[in-house]
Amino acid sequence: MVLLLGEREEATGTRGARPVDHLVAKNRYGEADRKVGLMFKPALGDFWEEAKS
Repeated sequence: MVLLLGEREEATGTRGARPVDHLVAKNRYGEADRKVGLMFKPALGDFWEEAKS
């Protein structure tokens, strides 16, 4: 399994949180090339899934 994490430039963060993309690039038994939007708060080291709109 290959997991990649990349910062999104077109989105804006809120209250110190940065929007990032979590990409599952390679998955032996499951879905590959799937992107999940996450928010990252570096001060706490917390990630959470971005709200669906």
